[in-house]
Amino acid sequence: MDDPLPRVERTVRLRTTCPVLWRHLVSGDLASLWMGGLMTIEPKLNGRVSLLREGAPEIFGNVEEIMPGELITWTWRTRDGEPTQVTLRLEDGPEGTVLTVTEQMLPYEIVHVPTRLG
Repeated sequence: MDDPLPRVERTVRLRTTCPVLWRHLVSGDLASLWMGGLMTIEPKLNGRVSLLREGAPEIFGNVEEIMPGELITWTWRTRDGEPTQVTLRLEDGPEGTVLTVTEQMLPYEIVHVPTRLG
């Protein structure tokens, strides 16, 4: 039996509404603050997602699922790195919004590397 791929999940409660938090997340403002770099999210199916941090390789990918105001999922990686899938889920809570962030490593396999181009 194979070991499951690494997964990290964190839930936080924020004293704001889902619509306000959603706008901050998809505009990149809040995500940039959390990630310590310039975060870009195009909040649409197949939209571009990227993170630029000083001294680190660019992380880039695409939105795979979106339910505006509730959920956004993307897959991203560095040029030489293994892909991960990130999901941000927003839910109304008793004193604001419950935000759950999940990041899961994805299986990655190089199928063919040409020894010579042309």
